[in-house]
Amino acid sequence: MTRNPTLPLELEEPIVTGNTKAAVRAAGGKSSDLWMIPYDQLHWNQRDNVRPLDIEWAKHLGELIKVNGFDKNQPLGGFVRKVNDEDRIYIWQGQHRYHGAGLAIQAGVDLGLIPVIIIAAEKVSHPNLIFGGLTGNASRSTTPLELGAKIIELRDAYGIDMQTIRSRLNITEQTVRDVLLLAGAPPELRELVHTNTVASTAAIEQIRKHGPEKALERIGKAASDARSAGRTRVTRKDLEPPEPQRKGKPNKAEADTIVTPAKSPDALFSPGFRHDMPRVQLAENIWYPSYCADVIANAGTSIAVVKPFTHGDRLWVCVGGLHDHSYHEGECWSLCPIDDWKGSTFIGSQLDRAVEAGAHERGSYRGQVVQVRGEKYVLDAVMLCYAGERMRSPSATVASPKAHATDATPKITGEQAKSLWRALQAVLHDDGFALLDMKTIQSVHAALLPLADLPDHARIAQSAESSDVG
Repeated sequence: MTRNPTLPLELEEPIVTGNTKAAVRAAGGKSSDLWMIPYDQLHWNQRDNVRPLDIEWAKHLGELIKVNGFDKNQPLGGFVRKVNDEDRIYIWQGQHRYHGAGLAIQAGVDLGLIPVIIIAAEKVSHPNLIFGGLTGNASRSTTPLELGAKIIELRDAYGIDMQTIRSRLNITEQTVRDVLLLAGAPPELRELVHTNTVASTAAIEQIRKHGPEKALERIGKAASDARSAGRTRVTRKDLEPPEPQRKGKPNKAEADTIVTPAKSPDALFSPGFRHDMPRVQLAENIWYPSYCADVIANAGTSIAVVKPFTHGDRLWVCVGGLHDHSYHEGECWSLCPIDDWKGSTFIGSQLDRAVEAGAHERGSYRGQVVQVRGEKYVLDAVMLCYAGERMRSPSATVASPKAHATDATPKITGEQAKSLWRALQAVLHDDGFALLDMKTIQSVHAALLPLADLPDHARIAQSAESSDVG
């Protein structure tokens, strides 16, 4: 069995198990408030949990639970609440594992009883739930370098095949290829990643483009230059020379494939960030799985974890779109490493507040911070991905003010627009909306997305009507 020469493996002695009860007695231990409860007897209320429910993360954990079972070493946290004279157990810690277990059970997996640690009644209070939730969520994710090293150990030391590894970790072939590239890099390059001198993603890109030895040379030089400039980290700009300025306008064929870097997020954009949006014909199964608008919306004060797709040399995510028979389109934003970003950034609800204050364009995700495999990125440039028999006119997505003012279709009054907007907000922000099936959520977003700027359009139409009267 071959082994990676850059990662020598040390075979460990087999684990010899002992008697649990005897060990606990000898250590002077005692039993705790751990209970084994049928899943259908557990309850959940979003308000008892610190973080909003991330449906995609719950689905990911559900896939892990389907393959590996529910980890009895990580019980859920619960407390007893009196509801209509009935004592019910509510989950306040581990909500994503709770929902993931439910998804696994729906898929036909028998998980048996679920371990729950129930806190004493005298310790139950909203402040204690908040403090406990915040400290309980303080965990460190596995880095790509650590993941690659352990995959090699599973493969080479224990002979576990890659399909089993991918299935049990619920990761893609691309993720495996990326982390193995990093794990197989020269030790000096791995040390630069380990010390956070260069981001894992940047190192992987350099290895892909130039090979491990050349990547080490380039990153090492960039690190030296960064230290000379008083910086501790290597950014993507340190590794790649600036692209030459293009002269003249691109032709139509180029315009469909070239994505122009976005303007600074500090400015409002006229006539809108969707104006002259680059269009790329791309199979729907490439961009649609990266849909993340709900994950971002529900992140609250946290950084949303997204699963991007690759187009060209960049990572992208889809934030919405529409389906019309055989034609599908999605609005996609590229990801810029946060170290390379020079503009304003927004986390969770900060973007909503900036929009409400008039400091950011409604619907724009520019400056939104997200996370991919432990690395932070900023959404910066937008393009329209489409698949199907025909390409829609840009005016089908964003119409000019003049078109809205003179359109022959029936006009919506300002009051009607406000009512429709309030109804839209009520649907999207309802506590139960995030609990719907993901396909349903995406369908609702696709249907409501064209109405997002309706209040502005109504005001434009009203202004035009007032001008006509005058």
